[in-house]
Amino acid sequence: MTPFERAARALIASRAAEGTRTGYTADLAAWLAFCEAEGHDPTDPPPAGPPAFRDGLLKRYAPQTVRRTLAALSKMYRAAQAQRAAPRNPFDGDALPRPPADAYAATEAVDPAVAQRVISATQADESRAGLRDLAVLRLLYDTGMRRASVAGLRRADVILREGRTVVIFHAKGNKRREATLPEEAAAAVQHWLGFAADSPWVFPQDRDFTKHIDLSTVNRIVTHRTGGQVHPHQFRAAFITEALDELPLHEVQAAVGHADPRMTLRYDRRQRGAGVADIVAKSRKGG
Repeated sequence: MTPFERAARALIASRAAEGTRTGYTADLAAWLAFCEAEGHDPTDPPPAGPPAFRDGLLKRYAPQTVRRTLAALSKMYRAAQAQRAAPRNPFDGDALPRPPADAYAATEAVDPAVAQRVISATQADESRAGLRDLAVLRLLYDTGMRRASVAGLRRADVILREGRTVVIFHAKGNKRREATLPEEAAAAVQHWLGFAADSPWVFPQDRDFTKHIDLSTVNRIVTHRTGGQVHPHQFRAAFITEALDELPLHEVQAAVGHADPRMTLRYDRRQRGAGVADIVAKSRKGG
């Protein structure tokens, strides 16, 4: 392990929220894998390395996600610099321009036909990996859970209540939330638990059952099952867009854990608002 990686992992360990540690770990793993593939020294990568890494991310993720990843790596390099474990910060915002900020940017939803085709194909795979992957895909698509929430789901938090399967999970900001699983998602999760290793986690790591899978594993599952055409967040986006077609905004916002309703509305496919002015005018006339 290089001095930079030790400093980066020390920074990650210092973060209080498990979700932050999980996200930072995935960011570091992605950067180190890129460096290894390109033959770069992560302690002092060549100038062209970070821009190429950023551009690769932009082909797969939303700009807001890429900004967060670059900011996390910048913090790691600053920590390494403070310990003299890295000569510079190649991810400094001035040195490496980041995608434009858009606080309410939304990922394009996966097409429902594509999602159903992927889920059906995964359901036909009766291997242990197939059972796990189906449970992951169902949770992403049928509940709108974030990938970090799926990865960190505990066995003790999968509960049978009045004949329904309920999951209690950690949402963004380390807040605990609850979701009642639709029938097909519940069946996939319960079936998987019958084959999963004995572990505190619903989705344990293959080599260390005391730990849950990381975000990169969720990415690999979705990449493998969709042929690289879909990112995990696109399943969440599909859940939100379809929920908005059926339910009031405030209910959807609460279900998916958005602090600001404007974030939820960015997933709305309908052109809402047409005709409201006529309705108000009619009301004012006593009609």
